Amino acid sequence: MCSRDLTIAGVKKLRKERSEISEWMNMMIRDHPDVVTGLIYGTTYEKRKIILLKIGVRSTEKKKVIWMDCGIHAREWISPAFCQHFVKEILGSYKTDPKISEMLKHLDLYVTPVLNMDGYVYSWKDNTTRLWRKTRSPGSGNCTCFGTDLNRNFYANWGNPNSGSSRDFARLIGIPFSFTFELRDKGHYGFQLPEDQIQPACEEAYQGVLSIITYVHDKTFIRGAATGITATLWSVFLALWLSSATV
Repeated sequence: MCSRDLTIAGVKKLRKERSEISEWMNMMIRDHPDVVTGLIYGTTYEKRKIILLKIGVRSTEKKKVIWMDCGIHAREWISPAFCQHFVKEILGSYKTDPKISEMLKHLDLYVTPVLNMDGYVYSWKDNTTRLWRKTRSPGSGNCTCFGTDLNRNFYANWGNPNSGSSRDFARLIGIPFSFTFELRDKGHYGFQLPEDQIQPACEEAYQGVLSIITYVHDKTFIRGAATGITATLWSVFLALWLSSATV
């Protein structure tokens, strides 16, 4: 097994803090003004802005929509890193890859690198908060528990053996394709994914997402309506022990 620095300080070297992600988003908007705009679409309990990057060629025509959010669970730091990897790959190829260029003419990508911003910031506080999963909103009444799991408590399949999640809710409101991506590992290596598998994990996830986007772009939908697809990406616990990857 490869050695690595598993302290909170060691892991922080490999992932971006909130301020760095905000700076990165501003850089994407500044460097690609022809296809990238930033949109604020919400505010967290702790008054942080929820921001997405809209990627696509400007048009007055109706366009299909791809929705992608990362970082729904605070502790899964690899998830925001993948969203940044995805944006980097798209923006690095749309001028030279006819396939990507054509897709951005007919669909818009809405990418939220960190959905659970309060929880994400809290998970960076110290070793005692590193595995925080939920938001930071307080419980109701006299409840002393903080946080809500943003992937649960939707009005979809509530009370069923397989309770409703954000993906179920997306289907319920009419979004025809809704996917959850979980990155490597599947159990063999546990938390300690070898360094030489990190970049391939990003690449295979990117190819999977790109295949879905291609299908949505090429498909003719009934009624000709613009169609949404939602992809929520995370990797359970994995980020704590991952080593560096270029994103």
